[in-house]
Amino acid sequence: MNAYFFEQGLKDLEQKHGFFILALNLLHLQDNMPFAIFTLQSMKEKEESEYYLKYLEFLECQHYDIIEDSFDCFIAYNQYFDNKIYLDEWINHLIRIGIKLLLAQEGITQICIPQRFQNIISSKLELHQPLFKLSKTDFILEVIELLKYYIETCNSEHYEYQSNLLLIVLTLIF
Repeated sequence: MNAYFFEQGLKDLEQKHGFFILALNLLHLQDNMPFAIFTLQSMKEKEESEYYLKYLEFLECQHYDIIEDSFDCFIAYNQYFDNKIYLDEWINHLIRIGIKLLLAQEGITQICIPQRFQNIISSKLELHQPLFKLSKTDFILEVIELLKYYIETCNSEHYEYQSNLLLIVLTLIF
């Protein structure tokens, strides 16, 4: 089934990004990273392949709560696919990263997450402090800058509302 999405992405170039992201997310959920990596390394567009590999690395870092690396991978992936990334994909990742950054702060003992974000963060609605704490606090400022850029470019009231809500949550903590 996952190979089907890669094939569809190669056939329908307008929807390629969506099919590839769907295939990579499914492979990640199935813990079939070797197939995903092999498929990406077999692509003709080597530069594009590298950014999809960054996306896989981003998913793995999120899974293991490696916050700083997760953000670096997301920035590299996001900058390359700036004109192809879907608004919901972009805001959902920003929400996950933002909440993980909040949890990775020293001294945070309680955090109130808006109900609207809880289904984006986790289907179990369980939040735990990451194993790795932030060593560089400038990540928070970078996330806020990226969030402000998203607000300026999203051109949608729905997504602008979600991103403004996240901006409020982030600025209340910091």
